[in-house]
Amino acid sequence: MVKKINISNIIYGLILVFYYFYISYYASNPFDDAFIHMRISRNFAELGLPYFNINDPVMGSSSHTWILLLSTLFSIFGAKIKIVLLLQFVVFSTLFYFLRKLLSHKFSKLASTLLSVLLIHVTLNQSVLGLMESSLLCLFFTLYLTYRIKENVLVSSVFLSLCVFTRNEFSILWVINLIFMYKNKEFWKGSILVFFSFFIYLFYFYGTIIPSPYLAKKFLYDGYGVGIKSLSFLVNNHTPYYICNEVLKESTCFYDRFGNLTLLILVTFCVGLFSLFYLKLGKNKQIYREVLIFCLILFLLYLFSEVYLSFWYWPNILFPLGLILLLNLALSRSHIIGLIFIPKIILSLMPIYGFIVRDKTNYFLHYFNSRIQVYEKIANFINSEKGDFIKSPVLLTQELGVLGWKYRGEVKCAFGLVSSDTFKIIKANSDQFDSSFKAIFEIIEQVQPDYYIYFIGGPKDEELNLKMAKLNYDAVRKFKLTHDILDRSEIILYQKNK
Repeated sequence: MVKKINISNIIYGLILVFYYFYISYYASNPFDDAFIHMRISRNFAELGLPYFNINDPVMGSSSHTWILLLSTLFSIFGAKIKIVLLLQFVVFSTLFYFLRKLLSHKFSKLASTLLSVLLIHVTLNQSVLGLMESSLLCLFFTLYLTYRIKENVLVSSVFLSLCVFTRNEFSILWVINLIFMYKNKEFWKGSILVFFSFFIYLFYFYGTIIPSPYLAKKFLYDGYGVGIKSLSFLVNNHTPYYICNEVLKESTCFYDRFGNLTLLILVTFCVGLFSLFYLKLGKNKQIYREVLIFCLILFLLYLFSEVYLSFWYWPNILFPLGLILLLNLALSRSHIIGLIFIPKIILSLMPIYGFIVRDKTNYFLHYFNSRIQVYEKIANFINSEKGDFIKSPVLLTQELGVLGWKYRGEVKCAFGLVSSDTFKIIKANSDQFDSSFKAIFEIIEQVQPDYYIYFIGGPKDEELNLKMAKLNYDAVRKFKLTHDILDRSEIILYQKNK
């Protein structure tokens, strides 16, 4: 008897094959922050210490599950970027499988397959290609929601707690769950198991549960509202690369023409979230509303935070929101609220087109991350000059990920994100300087690094050179940037005079 061909399984398999080559094609320029995770994981795997700089016991990342997973793989297979690529694909495939399984209770197998990959691609595309931890977070969240719907509180609380130690923002959702289930023993069992295990790990290696970047970022920018400004930057500067390409690429300020677009997105998002509370959410409405409350709180916290919101922050909101919308698509008018995803859907199609025609310029992060290649050149140059120093030179830089990956010596962060000494200087001078950018010369004077890599912020050109000359530093190399989305033309390498 001939078995009937299952079209949905064939499409599922073809999508997996496509995404393996798609991720491999674009992931040649990960986010700089991805290299921070890689360096910490490499140090943990090879030296048994999860620090960015071995002599500085600082918690440089809050994504502990991602660090532990990378460290395990690095200790088995060696510290290679290819391992991170494969891990990203495995996590993507696992997320795809469980998301498809969850949605199959509401849709046909074919529809659940297509909707699953649509949700993942629209909300996670940039994070996956940037080799960030967001895909692992969304996998844990999907499993949490799956078991919560099945009323398996023990297992759901385990996965929710794992979300917390992948991205600390999900502690908000954990607290919301706690409010409604504080008498549930199963909830406490699962939570205590995970929290206790990670607290032992954190206190043993760091002596604290608060990541260093959380403390340092409070001094990085001057005032509140950085979240709104960063959202404006994402919308008003990145959108031309997708929609208008050559037409608007020459415009230095996209906001001048489409400034209201950011405000429209903010209003639509908030109205959409509030509207969802009045829709028919089916028998699991309590669970869905808990997630929606979390999305709304996190969105508002992001907007009025003092932290710049990078691309991998937004899946923390958009993926849970999108999944709730899909689970209620057949029950109510939630597809109308789903209109807020249409711009994101359209924009996310461009990298697929670029992959098909083999043209990476269709993906704007190809330009955004092009300076990764420049940092590699700087690291190679410093590695070649190490013989002129009695000990390995110390680097001070603003973006430290890829430099730290390519250069194994000490790399200090000019913003104090992973460096305790620079953070102390910034904190001590917080009354004098309203942001870490303006404290840089004080840091250079006290730290006395062998090299300072200047990228953005502070004085320009002649004024910068004069200030650096007073500190006994000369510009030894200038590295040209092409199509940098932050409108910088070069990265300058300063060396301390011997």
